[in-house]
Amino acid sequence: MELNEEFVSGLAISQADLLNRIAGELNVRVSQAAAVVELTAEGCTVPFISRYRKERTG
Repeated sequence: MELNEEFVSGLAISQADLLNRIAGELNVRVSQAAAVVELTAEGCTVPFISRYRKERTG
């Protein structure tokens, strides 16, 4: 197995596929998983999200 650009690009996963997998494994809606991913990307911590952003995560 050679580590080249073609191999690496084959490892890519779409954001939609990733959100579907997260939602499926956690038994939550895709919209909930997407909201948490978005909030963490903005720098929010889990305690902050659970206390102050419950309305966005359901």
